[in-house]
Amino acid sequence: MDYLPRLLNGLAVTAQVACGGILFAVIFGLGIGIASAAQRRILRYPARCWIEIFRGTSALVQLYWFFYVLPQLLGIELPALLTGMLVLGLNISAYLAEVVRGALATVPRGQHEAATALGLNATNSLWRVALPQAIPMMLPPWGNLVIELTKGSALILFIGLSDTMAAGRALTATQPQDAMLIYVLVAALYGALCLLLVGPVKFMERASIQRAIGSALLSTTRPLSAMMHRSPAWLLHTLLAGLAGLGLVALGFLSVRFVAIWDGVFALQIMPALISGMWTSLLATAGGAVLALVLGLVAAGLRGVAYIGRPLGWVLAAIRATPLLVQLFLLFYGVLPALNISAPPLLVGILALGIHYATYTAEVYRAGIAGVPHGQLEAARALGLSRAATFVRIIVPQAVPRSVPALGNYVVAMLKETPLLSAISVVELFGRAEEVMSDHFRGIEAFTLVGLLFLALSLLASAGIRLTERLLPVRHA
Repeated sequence: MDYLPRLLNGLAVTAQVACGGILFAVIFGLGIGIASAAQRRILRYPARCWIEIFRGTSALVQLYWFFYVLPQLLGIELPALLTGMLVLGLNISAYLAEVVRGALATVPRGQHEAATALGLNATNSLWRVALPQAIPMMLPPWGNLVIELTKGSALILFIGLSDTMAAGRALTATQPQDAMLIYVLVAALYGALCLLLVGPVKFMERASIQRAIGSALLSTTRPLSAMMHRSPAWLLHTLLAGLAGLGLVALGFLSVRFVAIWDGVFALQIMPALISGMWTSLLATAGGAVLALVLGLVAAGLRGVAYIGRPLGWVLAAIRATPLLVQLFLLFYGVLPALNISAPPLLVGILALGIHYATYTAEVYRAGIAGVPHGQLEAARALGLSRAATFVRIIVPQAVPRSVPALGNYVVAMLKETPLLSAISVVELFGRAEEVMSDHFRGIEAFTLVGLLFLALSLLASAGIRLTERLLPVRHA
């Protein structure tokens, strides 16, 4: 109870950043998602670039770039609170844009054809036909993204904001003997905040609320249309054109400033150090991926065991609902010291990555297991196979290939989480960039190169996952 008031003060800052990030994510995610689904290439191609850049680089790298590099380009210093909101919102908007694009694609083609036959143009068809049906389908994935954004708000610790994580670290500095208790409280507060913020999304998933959203969407443009004596299509086109023009002007200004500040010779000098850090990041990703894939498969198998499955599901849900950074600190500063275990920081980082992502891979495996025909399990029992033999010889050969695409996504996500290991003194790719920043006070080259390297590694990993998917086709027992 002595620690709670200080942690709750930090939670207020965390809640502000999370709520602001959600607002930015919804605004940019809807706009970019609609643009990525457009038929016009002038809208679709920039939207795809936006999605790949923000989805393919680490959120922590983006945070540092916006906080340390962008002020050099703009000539003004951005407030840390606004930077945290903006970066979290832009990062999640890339994922939300894909949700929007996928939901729009599920609207039957016949309804678009009917709208065309009624004389509606493409924009009116989108606004009056597609969006009212697509938004309810977007809501369940939105809830997951709200949780991810809330957990990602722990990153604002790195730019000096006094959030929940900062309060926890300050308390452990003065009370190291209670580190485990403090970080458990921090994890519980993040979990409670996730439940609180995802509540409105769950409420909007009700059928009556979804119908109200669709009706409100149709009615919002009518007063504006009457006032402006224009159609909703004209209003939307004007808005998109204005945003596109503003974006091009801003991009041109930043490009000119970037070229003027960029030091190519210095960038070449720091590349060997960044490459050495990149190998550490890849090692941590490989170790964490192996651990997550194995533990996830074991957990998925145990979910069907009586008296074990339900408590295990609660544990997995609790781990998924708390930030990886909190779990990393809890393991490194709390659990291992309490057990009198001394382990290298890299090994602790691999362990934390593996345990955290095992909770996600377990759900992926569980979905793959559910896709195995029930008749095959009955046939295995009729042949006298034990539960373990059925799982290994019948279920796994069919469930794992089905799960490869989703498992691969989490491996790529794990790669982008490796910068968090710098918080426990692992000198990986992001850690090397921090060293360059502290030694030479030049962040533009270091953090830009780190972002480009993460983007290249993410694209290569995605290509490798697609190749694995082709080489490992779905087998049938």
